[in-house]
Amino acid sequence: MNRALLLETHKTDWEELAALDPMWAILSNSDKRGNKWNAQEFFDTGKEEVDQLMAEICPLARHRAAALDFGCGLGRLTRALLDYYDEAHGVDVSDVMVERARRFTPECHFHVNDSPDLSQFPNGMFDLVYTNRVLQHLPSETLIAAYLREFFRITKPGGLVVFQVPFRKSMRNLLNLKRTTYHLLKTFGLDSHTLFSRLKLHPMRMTAISRARVSEVIEASSGALIKQRPDTSAHFAVFYYCRRLH
Repeated sequence: MNRALLLETHKTDWEELAALDPMWAILSNSDKRGNKWNAQEFFDTGKEEVDQLMAEICPLARHRAAALDFGCGLGRLTRALLDYYDEAHGVDVSDVMVERARRFTPECHFHVNDSPDLSQFPNGMFDLVYTNRVLQHLPSETLIAAYLREFFRITKPGGLVVFQVPFRKSMRNLLNLKRTTYHLLKTFGLDSHTLFSRLKLHPMRMTAISRARVSEVIEASSGALIKQRPDTSAHFAVFYYCRRLH
């Protein structure tokens, strides 16, 4: 399947999730499925996460003019970044997510992006690019690498790129039965609401990229890996903390 078709399918999946249960799609706690997230509680988790991030990168963050939340969804993290940066931007593949994000937090800047690059942003626009629990849902390792390269392009020299991504898949994610069954049953005419709400299926995919490949992309993108740490909330996932050199 070519990149354009993969992205089209990816966008369709996330438009469906945005309509079915957007907060759970972003933060998939088992007890919150079925639109059980309280909005304030949901956004509070973003503040906690960004507060922790900023505590970690505070000695490294030289400037705080503009930050980008890649895969922003409803703006859970974008809103929190505005406490630390003059401008907070969010970008997402889903029109529905972005529309709702704008309503939740109109003081942030939200953008739809359904292309395999971030060409709507100029070189060196951001002091920080951050993403968590997003790259793992992209259609391919090649696309993950392409966006990683874009992160460094749109970051100012001296700025930071922080991202989370799995380096391998668990056995469950290799099989990906819930997504496979979801799409198979759709071909037989079952509607998305029935598949999601009654059969507990979903169209999310899981993708991984090796540590070695990530290191190659960072180096080739004028980046430097400052540190990495395991993501204790996910199987085989790592947070990478990087700086754009020049």
